[in-house]
Amino acid sequence: MAAAYPMLKKRKTALPKKTVEYPVKYPDISIFIVERKIQRVRLDHIKNLARKKGFPVSETLNESITHIVSELETRDEVLDVLRGRQSHEIVQSLCKEAEIVSMEWFTTCMEEGLPVPVTHGHRLKVEAKVTTITSLPSVLMTCYQDAKYSCQRITPLNHHNKTFTDALEILEKHADFLGGDNNASRALAFRKASAALKALPRPVRSMNEVDNLCDLKGGRHCKRVVQEILEEGFSSEIEDILNDVWFQTMKLFTGIFGCGAATSRKWYDMNLRSLEDIRNCPEVNLTTEQRYGLDFYDDINTPVTRHEAEVIQQIVEAEAEQILPGATVTVTGGFSRGKGTGHDVDLLISHPVEGKEEGLLAQILNALHKKNFLAYTDVHNSSYSEAAIRQIKRSQVMDHFERCFSIFRLPRHLTRDDGKLSTDGHKEEQTDPSKSPHERTTARTILPLDVAYRDTENFPQETLERDQSNSNRSTAGKNASTESRHVGTSSGRKQILRVDLEAGTLRDGGRNWVARRVDLIITPQSQYAFALMGWIGSRMFNRSIRDYANREMNMTLTSHGLFDKTKNALISAKTQREIFEHLKLEYREPEERNC
Repeated sequence: MAAAYPMLKKRKTALPKKTVEYPVKYPDISIFIVERKIQRVRLDHIKNLARKKGFPVSETLNESITHIVSELETRDEVLDVLRGRQSHEIVQSLCKEAEIVSMEWFTTCMEEGLPVPVTHGHRLKVEAKVTTITSLPSVLMTCYQDAKYSCQRITPLNHHNKTFTDALEILEKHADFLGGDNNASRALAFRKASAALKALPRPVRSMNEVDNLCDLKGGRHCKRVVQEILEEGFSSEIEDILNDVWFQTMKLFTGIFGCGAATSRKWYDMNLRSLEDIRNCPEVNLTTEQRYGLDFYDDINTPVTRHEAEVIQQIVEAEAEQILPGATVTVTGGFSRGKGTGHDVDLLISHPVEGKEEGLLAQILNALHKKNFLAYTDVHNSSYSEAAIRQIKRSQVMDHFERCFSIFRLPRHLTRDDGKLSTDGHKEEQTDPSKSPHERTTARTILPLDVAYRDTENFPQETLERDQSNSNRSTAGKNASTESRHVGTSSGRKQILRVDLEAGTLRDGGRNWVARRVDLIITPQSQYAFALMGWIGSRMFNRSIRDYANREMNMTLTSHGLFDKTKNALISAKTQREIFEHLKLEYREPEERNC
């Protein structure tokens, strides 16, 4: 692939056969135009214009080139492109002999009708590096490249500028809460600036170190906050936001499972300020998800530990392996990038044999339900098609995999990292010979639940009906049998697994389990590497590498695959490393993707 791509680009940008030969007026110069970021029609036009005015334009890279013209922003970006087309020796020679200039120099030449001297303003700059600070140790001078795309940088989890990035992330969240296209753009700018600071190899000590950073040099708002923190030790704007009742309420409401910023703003405008206000307001029509979000609010907003994620993974994997030997269940998300806690647990499920994974999700959910591990599930069927990759939209953030959004009932004794997990999802305990087998089994009994299946079209408006006549039943030691009702699950519907519990039992301290958000995603083996990279993240890394693929490689990258728009074909990859190779990017380990 690496060898074929440059040849393809040459064929694409080759100049059509000329019917007119123009006289050369300036034989002492030779121009080579880098085609990256220039549309084919425009490229042909500017080459023809140069030849009409007597400027020699070369179609190939060679040592006679005197001027390399590019729309790219930096000299390093140009050299990266040239290295993909020519030998290292020739590129090194061109670095020494040829001028690497912007399109501004070319335009000036065309306007003047003759070669103009190359000034400092015409030359493309070397990519800005933090190493311009003299106090920066020389050992770090090659550790950080202020690259255009976040995916090109090493971004560790534990970076040196948390004070600044925490502030910028608060600004991002505030902009997201406000809503609207303009605020979405502002939120992205804050996120990009934060990503740039996370990649720095040392703490920022002066504004000189960040003035020219990519994703920060044009951000006056970001710079103002950074400067105030440097000078005062805090940002008054950030303090004001954190103390603002509106922001505090928005944070509270968006913590409800199934509640976004738009709904939270609506509730705030209704003068609601607390969770109890929402529960007691007759004008609020909660969706089923939001009811569960309120009932399990404290659990869902308590960070999931790495140990809990591993326990849940083992439980699901044991069921998957029993149903389909060879099935794999992988923890993704922040845990893959080195985080010790997370908001939820994302599990990617697959099988080495393509097609074997079909129907697996329903069987896993059924098995988990029988062991009472599920409090709520929302299942979405696969909507994948090759056309989905070809026509991907920037606004589309979700993929098309078969998936289940669930609330998992994790027994409290499994939240402690003090024992091994058995294949049935229970902690293996030392056998007490004084106890009978029945007593040992009863000690780990999990509360059974009532389950209902609902039609998709009725689900969003449906509310939970609580049987008040059962409110006096004790939740501990309850052995009622599980009753299931199955209402059709024909094509076009999604299966909703739901739990009806007394309102008093969901929030009290008597539960022997905790609620955890768990997403189960089914992926075919042919898409596994792409899905794994997408679900590992981070969000900013994914956006960056997809932008890079589109703008620099003319490819579309999604969690389903890589589509070459030039060749009009999908590109396969078995590993994440292969995806990076197709994109001509240096491989980044998951721990280096914390943008």
